[in-house]
Amino acid sequence: MPEAARGSISTILFTDVVDSTVLMQRLGDERARSIFERHRRMLRDALAASGGEELQWLGDGQMAAFASPADALRCAVAMQQGAARPIDGERLRTYAPQFVAAKGEGGLLDVDAPVTRYWPEFAAAGKQDIPVRWLLSHRAGLPAIRRPLPTEALFDWEAMTGALAETAPWWTPGVRHGYHAVTYGHLVGEVIRRVDGRTVGAFLRDEVTTPLGADFFIGVPEDADARAAEVLAPPPPAAGEATIWDTILADPESVSGRTFLNPPRPPDLVNTRAWRAAEIPAANGHTSARGVARVYAALARGGELDGVRLLAPATIERAIEEQSRGRDAVLTLPTRFATGFMLGTPGGVFDCGPGRRTFGHPGRGGSIGFADPDARIGFGYVTNQYVTGTAKHPDRRVLELVNAVYAALR
Repeated sequence: MPEAARGSISTILFTDVVDSTVLMQRLGDERARSIFERHRRMLRDALAASGGEELQWLGDGQMAAFASPADALRCAVAMQQGAARPIDGERLRTYAPQFVAAKGEGGLLDVDAPVTRYWPEFAAAGKQDIPVRWLLSHRAGLPAIRRPLPTEALFDWEAMTGALAETAPWWTPGVRHGYHAVTYGHLVGEVIRRVDGRTVGAFLRDEVTTPLGADFFIGVPEDADARAAEVLAPPPPAAGEATIWDTILADPESVSGRTFLNPPRPPDLVNTRAWRAAEIPAANGHTSARGVARVYAALARGGELDGVRLLAPATIERAIEEQSRGRDAVLTLPTRFATGFMLGTPGGVFDCGPGRRTFGHPGRGGSIGFADPDARIGFGYVTNQYVTGTAKHPDRRVLELVNAVYAALR
């Protein structure tokens, strides 16, 4: 990996779609720098156990944290010249819901039809009546594959979808919901492939990111691989403090444990070329903050940005209607889902400001993207320095920046 792509990178872009300008410009230089300085202090505290870091203001609403001042200087110069921009490798479920909504507009996909209309093999193990809507709203009871699979299965689309087709639901479909952390992408992605003929990554490229000029990949092409930032493991929590993972993974054989442990994912898998090249739609999207914010900006303003229309306003309204609410059977915390998008939960796992109709998705380790159609803003934040907060020391990196955005709108 080139020197410019090394180090710990945390970038932020605010897009104000009302004026089609970077929201930081409305904050003014001094206020923007003040927010940056507070973010630097928070990040420094969070990363103290990892050997220190250096944070630089890059202008244009961007800030970056690096493992050393030398790395910061190299990457800051490269980024300003457009030679290197960070791409974060986590999930932001933005695109599968858009595909389903778009195909619904064209009459090619009915979200209330059984999945078996499009994927006949899915009927095995009593799943013949599950509608597409339940795949999108995490109600299908398939957050985990029952048969143990090797790590390599993650890179084999047929192995994953075949295993899901034979898996019996973990609960009666439709009666509760639970976060389909990895299987979501294969379940919805196989419906996409059966209906359209393209993979999720190809649909994303052809229909969303290329027309919008958004920097986002599911399946990083080889010529962009050097731009992918190395994902850094979270610093350990303070002695005696537990994280959400201590609860979720307490029983590896439970539905929560199997959701995240089958197939197994060694910690450094996310930094391999095999991981970046594969299409694992729910887990390995690679993007910049600008790429995330641009897509959500289009959705926040009725489905159109800079003359490119993704969806009709009425389609977006239907797509963000609440479908699931309450205690999540996998995460064991309260969550809310629409048909694909996660819905904002103040003080919860998806705390994205005061907007009443905010929708989007967080990514593991701290990344987030969302749209607020009432405030007409799209927000993107990506970081390759994973941080897992605790009840006593939560990860507040994003919340500080989200609050600054809404303060600037007042």
